[in-house]
Order: sequence, then C-alpha cells, then structure tokens
Amino acid sequence: MSGPRRDEGPGWLAVSHETERSNFRKLGTSDIVVASFPCSGQFLTGNILLELGLNYLTASSEEFAADGKAYPIPSFYGVRRRFAARDRSDRASTLRRRWPRFVATHSASRYLDVTSLRGVLLLVRDPRDALYSQYCLQAAIEGERVSELAAEGREAAAQGEVTSFDSWLGQPMSLFTEASLESPVAAWADYHSEWLDAVDGDRLFVMRFEDLKKRAAETVRKGLVHFGIQVAEPDLVKAVELSSFPAMRQHEDAVLRERGAAEGEYRFMRRGLVGEWKQWMTAERAMRFSNRRLQAVASSLGYAMG
Repeated sequence: MSGPRRDEGPGWLAVSHETERSNFRKLGTSDIVVASFPCSGQFLTGNILLELGLNYLTASSEEFAADGKAYPIPSFYGVRRRFAARDRSDRASTLRRRWPRFVATHSASRYLDVTSLRGVLLLVRDPRDALYSQYCLQAAIEGERVSELAAEGREAAAQGEVTSFDSWLGQPMSLFTEASLESPVAAWADYHSEWLDAVDGDRLFVMRFEDLKKRAAETVRKGLVHFGIQVAEPDLVKAVELSSFPAMRQHEDAVLRERGAAEGEYRFMRRGLVGEWKQWMTAERAMRFSNRRLQAVASSLGYAMG
C-alpha cells in the first residue's frame, strides 16, 4: 500500500497569515467571526453551521470574494477533505446562503477591526482539555514527521523528539506560526481575555464546548438567535446528528483510507471528550494551572480551576 498523499503540503498546519490578513480586510457588517483557541470546538461548530446551509468560511484556507463566495486554497484540500460538511460544501458551495458569513479564525482580536463586524462568536473550552488536546495533536504530527524522516534515512530524524506534555506546558508556545514568549497556560488566558475585552456585550456570544457536547441543538440555536438568525428545528437536529463525533471520525477515517494513509497516522478527531483532564491531572500538573490570571479568565467563562 502506498503512503499517504501529502497534497496539503508540508506547512498545512501553519496559518497562512497573508491570506488571513487579506481576508480580514474584506470583513464588514454582514460578517460574524467565529474565534477560538485551537481544539475548542471549531470543527464541530463549523460542521453544524455548514450542514445548516450557512456560509461558514475559514480565514486561513480560503480566498474571500466581495460577493460572499470563497475559493478554497489548493494546498489545504487534503486537510479540508477530512471534515464531512466542509468536504460537501466545497463541491456544492452554491447551495449555501451567501450572508451572513461565519468566518473561522484562531487569530487574536488585534488582527481584526472588530468594530466593523456584525458580531463575534467566541468558542471556549476548559483550558485543561483544550491545551491537552492541542498538545496531543502537535505531538502526533511531530511524531509522524520524525518517523517519515527516519524511514527516508535523513539525519534530521535523529534530532526530532516528541516533547512530553509536562515539558510542553513549561515552554513558550507557538500558536501555529505566531511565536509567543508565554507558556501555553498564559497564552490561553491572554487569548480569551483579549477577545472578551475587544467586543461589546451585545455583539459577543460565548459558546462553550461543554454545552455543545451536552446540548448541541439548544446551544447553537441560542447563538444563532443572538445574531438574529432563524433556522428550522428539524434542520438543526439533523445538522447536529451529521456533525456528531462518531460521524466525523468515520468520515475522516474513510478519507485517510482512500489516501492510503498509514495505520498510525494522526487524527484530528481524537476523542472529543469533556473533562478528559481528570484522567491525567496530577498535583504537579495542577500547579501549572494555578496561575491567578488563568483562573480569573477561566472563571469568567464558567470554569472552576480550584
């Protein structure tokens, strides 16, 4: 069996800042930005919105047009095909409503003119689960890269090591290509604090990953109504069913099999659990999350860190 086809290119995980910044300049009063720290429910939310026929776009992997349409960037095709709703939307984009646009990004609010937007949908997740999921994804990707280099007999493989979670928590993080001098814990706190400070109350809706997992239809409905968008209840229920973790994981597995992926290739759809941190938390790790700023921001979003 042949190896996986790397049609997404070696730098697929790095946000295309040039594309994002260009797209941000095209946003206006008909746009709702869907902002999230990585691994906080963006894929789940995006699938539901697309299944509803709404215009959900990704700022880093599509070129936006003035008429509301968007054109996927070829280097991201491989990644996009892993997600069922996104895959269908690429082939039937004319079926989507044109406005409002929902624009997904992991960027901080400082890169946008938030005053020009219709609003911001801020996706949040317990920082312990979000950071652990981000670490697992990065470690899986890094481990696969090292294995590929070793198979090719390249010397660089000898230098590649998958950092442990404990070590990762103590290192300055790189949020995609944006380097930070802060630890992942501090970066999580600053990211959410900045978005909360940047957007007026009426133009902001906070959607928690935990609520999406427990009451997806109700949670999404509240978010849409907040921005004056109505959808039929049967359509919403169906969209949630099609965007369940098992459905999304099954689709991703099928795409990887079609590509001839190796058995151990990383998955975006890893576990999607609420409260997974309880399985790995230790007294030493708890100290990493005892930062007062983190606890204050997390508390404002409904997460008790004590």
